[in-house]
Amino acid sequence: MDQDERAASGGLVVSFALFLRRERGQDSGMEPWGDEYFEMFENAPSRTPREIFADRGFFPPSPEELAEGELRGRLWELLYACAAQRFYFYHTDHLDDLEFHHWLHRDWLEEPIDDIPPAMLMNCHIAPDEPFCAGSDNEVWLRFYADEADRAEMAADEPGVPLPPHETPANHRDRFLPVSTPPPTSEIDYESMMDDDPLGLLAVDREIQRLRAAEEGRKLPDAPDWEAPAKTLQRTGFTPMPPAEITPEALPALLWELLHELSLVGFYAVGTNHLSDGELYDALWRRGLREDAPLVGSGKHAGWFHDLSETEDGGPSTRTAVIDRDWRLPQWRYDVAGNR
Repeated sequence: MDQDERAASGGLVVSFALFLRRERGQDSGMEPWGDEYFEMFENAPSRTPREIFADRGFFPPSPEELAEGELRGRLWELLYACAAQRFYFYHTDHLDDLEFHHWLHRDWLEEPIDDIPPAMLMNCHIAPDEPFCAGSDNEVWLRFYADEADRAEMAADEPGVPLPPHETPANHRDRFLPVSTPPPTSEIDYESMMDDDPLGLLAVDREIQRLRAAEEGRKLPDAPDWEAPAKTLQRTGFTPMPPAEITPEALPALLWELLHELSLVGFYAVGTNHLSDGELYDALWRRGLREDAPLVGSGKHAGWFHDLSETEDGGPSTRTAVIDRDWRLPQWRYDVAGNR
């Protein structure tokens, strides 16, 4: 099967423009920043995130309900659900997975907020302030995240207040957290970017760019190679567990851990609501991980979308939905470059 056939039968490389359309609200049916937008903002009810998720049928388990091996996957499941509702976290590296999970369930999920519809494109950015805040939002920031200039400015503003010693966070989660797509800088013709290029002009243009870069002593980034995602994941140090070895209790956590790891190399599952957790994991194990894909984790302008709404022979699935999962799946992130 050549690359064009692969794209038609299970995956799709999608350009930046598709996501710009989504982020601008062009799929919402509303005029961005029009009267309807502001009315929805002004009339947004105050509710807890837990209540907002419950309305969507999502009930995240608390850390106390999870076995040790389930914690990481379930944490990422919750974080992707938060991102789907435009809640984005940062400055979390001072907390390990258990501490962060506890903070989310004990504090953040219970804190009333304005329930602003995601279609309004209003992002909410949250930084946990436990366990060192002691009533001050600055304590954890000064200890772990402030640079020398920030610390010097704080010392000048409050000369009588001693600064906590700087510490390097023990964890490395922040660079992998879901992020919002940046605002568009110009109009992009999506249809032309998805052109089949029958004359091969893109290849000619790339060769011209390569020669020009060589003259200037630069090197163009390599085009993505086609390889099985299982091999790509292996190089990152992640090895998914075979389905036959997974217990029903551990399955949801291991599924979300796999979905998260795949997203970090530019692979995204779509069209999964007709599959149970076990069926989705099995489908990823049998096909998603084995079939070659142009993973673009090293680039910023595309992602490989593995469409599970199609049958193995390329036709549309006729099965009805058994779970409402797609809205909270990992989404394409523009800054995936350098995460690994």
